[in-house]
Order: sequence, then C-alpha cells, then structure tokens
Amino acid sequence: QIIFDIEPSSESNIGMCTKLEFIKDHYLFSSNEDGNCYCWDLRNLSDSFSSSNSKSKNGINLFSEPENTASVLKQNQSDSLMNEPIFSFCLNNSASSGCCAGASNSLVKFNINHESKKIDKINQLQLNYSGVSDIKLRHDEKIFLTAGWDHRIRVYHYNKFKPLAILKFHTKTIQSVDLSPISNLIASASSDSNIAIWS
Repeated sequence: QIIFDIEPSSESNIGMCTKLEFIKDHYLFSSNEDGNCYCWDLRNLSDSFSSSNSKSKNGINLFSEPENTASVLKQNQSDSLMNEPIFSFCLNNSASSGCCAGASNSLVKFNINHESKKIDKINQLQLNYSGVSDIKLRHDEKIFLTAGWDHRIRVYHYNKFKPLAILKFHTKTIQSVDLSPISNLIASASSDSNIAIWS
C-alpha cells in the first residue's frame, strides 16, 4: 500500500524524477529534471533538503497536505547542481558524497551533509561531449564509470575526480553500465542492442 506521496506543487519547477536510491534507512535520494538532487527524510518530510541554495534554513521548502502528501515549492534554477536535467548519480557507501551527470557536458561531484541539510557541489568537470545515461561507482570507491551518449564508457578516479581511461566498442548511446562486486568485470548495454563484458 502507498503510505505517502511526494508530489511537486503546481508552483514547482523541479520536473520529473529521473533516479531514486534508498540511503541510510530513512532517506530517499533522487535526481530531477531541474538539475538538482533531493534527499527526502521519510521520517519527517519537512526535514528533507536539496542541492538548491534557495532552500529554507531548516531544509527544503515542504508542506504537508491531506493523505500524507508533500509538496515542493519552487526552486531557483540558477542554484542547481547542473543547468540541464540530471539522469543518473552514484553515491559512496556512507552516502556522504556522490557524482551526477545528465544532458549537459558536465560531470559534478557533491557532498551530502545530513546534519546541516546541505548537498554541496565540490567539483565539476567540463566534458568534450554532452550526455551521460548512467553512472556507477565500484564497491571499493576507487573508480566510477559513465555511460556516454557518444558511445563511450569513461573510467574516472573517484577521490581525485580525474579521467583514467576511455573504453570504445559500442556504436550507439550506452544506456547502462555496471561493475562486478567480486571481480574486475565491467558490463555495458547500448542502443546498438549489444551487451559488452569488459575485463
């Protein structure tokens, strides 16, 4: 059964949610079309917060409605993590930092501070292409992958936030990537209908 609904208000411009991930038992992390990420506190939705600097002092501007519905007030687009929709993100094991990307030519790294209720951009890379469909962080948090619209997989050092390698095989947009938790294998799926396994 549905226990509550997180619904944007009519004044909101946060757009469609593009990805969700449960973190720290009581939080739901999301990316949205407005170029922001949101951390929803499922114990008390009024304590939720976003990457927009236009949030209230005590977190994102939320108000409760009947039947456990929450509405998000309008955010300032200029304060967004990215200036285009975010399509994917990855978070570290402690959910204290992550990376995101989407339709733009940028890759962003951010910190998540649950005590101060902030999601802060800490680094940004300008890419020589636009469009990332998916991001995956390896379980040891040493490297992460991006799935590019330019048919390429890119490997990055997570802590240094620097590119390490480019993997070329697919002939169309790469839709999804993953890293094995027990080996060095990488898998990628593309619009060219191929699934590639890398070692």
